[in-house]
Amino acid sequence: MLSKNRTLILGVILVLAVAVYLFLEYNQNNEKNYRTQLPELDTAIISQIFITLPAGAGQIVLNKDSHHWIVKSGDESYRADVNIIQALIQNLDRADVKRVASTSPDNWEVFQITDDLGTRIRFEKTDHTASDIVIGKFDYIQAKNPDPNPYNRQPQGEMLSYVRVDDEASVYAIDGMIALGLGKTMNDYRDKRIINIQKESINKLEFKYTDQLGFQLEKQNEKWMFPDGTAADSALMAKYLNSISRLRGKEFAAKDQIPSGENASLTLTYDGSKMVDVKLYMPDTSSTYIYSSQNPTTIFNDNDQKLKEKLFVSEDYFIEDK
Repeated sequence: MLSKNRTLILGVILVLAVAVYLFLEYNQNNEKNYRTQLPELDTAIISQIFITLPAGAGQIVLNKDSHHWIVKSGDESYRADVNIIQALIQNLDRADVKRVASTSPDNWEVFQITDDLGTRIRFEKTDHTASDIVIGKFDYIQAKNPDPNPYNRQPQGEMLSYVRVDDEASVYAIDGMIALGLGKTMNDYRDKRIINIQKESINKLEFKYTDQLGFQLEKQNEKWMFPDGTAADSALMAKYLNSISRLRGKEFAAKDQIPSGENASLTLTYDGSKMVDVKLYMPDTSSTYIYSSQNPTTIFNDNDQKLKEKLFVSEDYFIEDK
């Protein structure tokens, strides 16, 4: 009898051991079917990016030529902001998967990654391969068990974006706010640069006006001088260069708004003999436009004249009041 019981117990233990083994083996094999990272995205070999917006809102195309990224939508094309494109690629490049949110297409709508609800980004590479990533909704998950004492450091919540990759059915949760940061229009990807120069490299400024006398300033032995030998005030000079050397616009003008006949111009010489021309257009009392040769496909609206006030100053601006 004892022998039979021992045999029964050993049999039960063996069955349980096999069941545990099969369960673990199944889970390990099952996990191998899911990603732990998003695909590798190498900026150096990505030649085109196609951004298909939700609900048939159109497509934005980013093309890389030998020198610049160009953004296109419909018949329009402009220089793109390389920093925005690099940030987009870097945020998705081999991003760690926090967890598998779903394995069924039935849940795509919940995570807003259907073709109608998600933003599809296709990265095409010079080796003729491509990666498709659909960006869905953003989610903030509150930290559990916050400390009731407001003076203690509180646990951090999670910021997650939901994505799917290529033709896979799975939905992955990744860290970050990529879902919130995606541009919704072509203008979101355009280059907003007016001037982008290291202020220390600027060695000459030339102002021209149609309604007043122009003037020049040139850097000589680390001092800024007028042509008559008068020195500009160093603090005022530094203030001006700080305000314009990394200047960006905000609002783009339409191509058919581009006027003719500038009201003022500013030529900056830097690194010895390189030049940037900035032009001011005021065709009527309610319209102001800014153009820069550093961003030649773009005209900026400046109807509040904040850019004009920064750029186009008088000679007296650089002379300290006595």
